[in-house]
Amino acid sequence: DDAIKAERKEKDDAFEAELADLLSETRIARLKEGKEKELGTLDEELVKETKAVLANADYTETQKTLLVAALKEKHGTEIAAIQAKYDKEASVKEADRLKELIGNETLSFNERKKYADDAIALNKKQYDEGKITLDDYTKTDKALGETRKELAKKEAQVIVTGKQIGRAHV
Repeated sequence: DDAIKAERKEKDDAFEAELADLLSETRIARLKEGKEKELGTLDEELVKETKAVLANADYTETQKTLLVAALKEKHGTEIAAIQAKYDKEASVKEADRLKELIGNETLSFNERKKYADDAIALNKKQYDEGKITLDDYTKTDKALGETRKELAKKEAQVIVTGKQIGRAHV
């Protein structure tokens, strides 16, 4: 009778583990690609690892508590890394967008200078947040500063040329 109960418990435990894995995979599959999916996968792994620790009869309650705390700390670190990766990607996309707008000659000089100023501010923000190195910050800041000066020179040339054309008609 005890052997039958033990065998039944073993089969039930195996079924529960298989069901939990399937449900976890289903929840992850519903998530969109990218950051949301990566974070969802991490959450599911934390739940699975925590259950495994708590179910392990070889550990004392103190050991289980310490292991679960370590798992949560690891989880937090991994979440921070994923967040940093997607923040950096977003910053790069924004910098590229601003660079494209700065070079768009159909926009007014004031708009293009504003986008250059926005790119300079974004570069500083990235450096302040530790997302880029001092060398990267300095190179980008110098390039954006030169771009800003060039835009001002071109604007001045257009203004001077416009005034000269106006005088010629008088």
